[in-house]
Amino acid sequence: MVFENELFSPDFGQRVGISTGACTLSSATTWTCIVTLLFNLGQIMLEGKYFEDVESSVLAITGGTDFFLGATGAAMVIFPRGDGNIPIFEFRINLILTDFNAMTR
Repeated sequence: MVFENELFSPDFGQRVGISTGACTLSSATTWTCIVTLLFNLGQIMLEGKYFEDVESSVLAITGGTDFFLGATGAAMVIFPRGDGNIPIFEFRINLILTDFNAMTR
């Protein structure tokens, strides 16, 4: 499955970027995913297993570009959230920037 979706602030008030990626079904309820979150300041890359039979899964932050260069950490993906008609993935990101000083020069 290949996807591209808009990213919004937590209150859905502002569009902040785009998520794009690909997931491969690896068992009846498990997907292996590679996801890129695209923002004006750069990109964050995520990888890992997504489990359909639980409410949330944790993906590794495997890197970033520009402002997010050297990013590590984890992103919790929560699904579904919404009114039942439109499924919404919620990303909660615990981000560590390893070379923040280089970005401020």
